[in-house]
Amino acid sequence: MLVDDEDSVRLVGANLLKRLGFLPSAFARATDALDAFKAKPEDFCIVISDLTMPGMTGVELARHVLAIRTRSPHPYVGPPPSRRAPKRTPDGHTKRDCKAFRGG
Repeated sequence: MLVDDEDSVRLVGANLLKRLGFLPSAFARATDALDAFKAKPEDFCIVISDLTMPGMTGVELARHVLAIRTRSPHPYVGPPPSRRAPKRTPDGHTKRDCKAFRGG
């Protein structure tokens, strides 16, 4: 499941997930995603959502999902790196938060 209110993020994310062999369900609204999850929680192996969306945040969605299925992994896609302060490692190097779509 991919949940993001930005069309371009949903499109790119869904295409990437397809290329990785998944059959993603993409939603623009967290409330619609939650309804789908409630109807068939076993159909989703992961929930990837934006952190800030109108109507329901990614954190709120995660709480609802985890209340239904406690072992649901739920990474989020947060603000773009340009809007986040970089983290520093103990030796002073800069690092960014792990993103849900990082290749490996």
